[in-house]
Amino acid sequence: MGDKTFADKELAGEMGSFKEPGVRLKQVEGEGASSFADGDLEKALFLGMQQLALAKLCYEEPNTKDKEVMMAQAHYNLSVIYYEMGLGDQSLYHAQKALERVDPRKTGEGENNNFTVSCMMAIARAMIQRSDPKCVNFLQRALVVNHELNGPDHDSNFRIHEGFGDFYVLLGDSRALYKATTAKKDTSVDVNAKKKQEPDDYEKAMDEYATAYSKIAGGGKATAFYGGLGSTKDARMGDMFGHAAKTRSKMGNDNEAAVIYEKAVACLESASKPNKAKIAQMCYELGATYHKAKQYSYSKNALDRGLGYCSGIARPDGESDPILMLLKKQQAITMYDGNEVENARKTFEELLALQKKEYGGNSVIVAETLKYLGDVHVALKNKPLASKFYNRALKILRKRLGSIDQTVKQLEQYIKQLNLKD
Repeated sequence: MGDKTFADKELAGEMGSFKEPGVRLKQVEGEGASSFADGDLEKALFLGMQQLALAKLCYEEPNTKDKEVMMAQAHYNLSVIYYEMGLGDQSLYHAQKALERVDPRKTGEGENNNFTVSCMMAIARAMIQRSDPKCVNFLQRALVVNHELNGPDHDSNFRIHEGFGDFYVLLGDSRALYKATTAKKDTSVDVNAKKKQEPDDYEKAMDEYATAYSKIAGGGKATAFYGGLGSTKDARMGDMFGHAAKTRSKMGNDNEAAVIYEKAVACLESASKPNKAKIAQMCYELGATYHKAKQYSYSKNALDRGLGYCSGIARPDGESDPILMLLKKQQAITMYDGNEVENARKTFEELLALQKKEYGGNSVIVAETLKYLGDVHVALKNKPLASKFYNRALKILRKRLGSIDQTVKQLEQYIKQLNLKD
């Protein structure tokens, strides 16, 4: 027989992959981790599904070692990906499947380890995403097990205290919603009644976030949120600072929230391989918070930083980046409120072009931007053009929502009050 041709070698390589799914499994797992780190969640999900399928093939092989851990890892990776995509039901399903494979309580074999704690936390995070307060059961168990494994001061406790913070935010949101609902139904007020001292769940959340911070960087609450970052830039704390900033904003202090968002961005930027999509999203949150605090120049700077990261995010040909459009919209609104009306007009027109390309010309999203352009032209004292944009927006909304929709009625009343007729 002669030497193998290139085609023979390629075929042999492909056949080898089929004969040895374990080789392909390791390759797919590595590619999936890299895609996840890059923020390409769709590719990571595709590879995660491949990993699970290959793990099932390997599970049937008699010589495969640590079969249960291998299957658990595949389910765990999918849980993490679905969580980042905001799909709590799918995330919870795979997290539960992962824990079933390695939980000594269910298997009756082995002992708890760090991966067991990771699976518990994956379940807790997914339950929080689904607004299920029973997540606290898994948080408490994860904390107890982790203390047994690593001690109470180990930095691995960071993620658990961050989870407790998210849990208290969930309780605070539920309490706020209940108050808003009951306030509408019950208008009677007893002026002589004493106010009940209800626990402040948001404050409890901030305490837990501060505890999480201390497990990595040391220091108390003041240092965590209101002191300088110094040498404590740790990529692991990026999401936690983002959650803490959002919580502080809910508590009514956007200036302090903006300071914490700055820390979130700095931590995410400190990663060895920064997730550009996540940083761009955090810059949007920072810019929107500065805008609410009426610090328009700081808002513009944050949004510009976010747009800079968007330029480095690879997208399929012809597909617009939703984060880019979000940043553009907030940038235009900030310019308008900061009396940079002409710049706002140009930015809204750029946004409109992106939205038409992505959603078509008759989208409700497009109608919103047309309404903003109407506002801009009112400020520019161009009533005819303003009227044109308002009417285009109204036409789309009537077609999409119907003439009796509240949004349509409000826009009609708004236009009438402007009295655009000369």
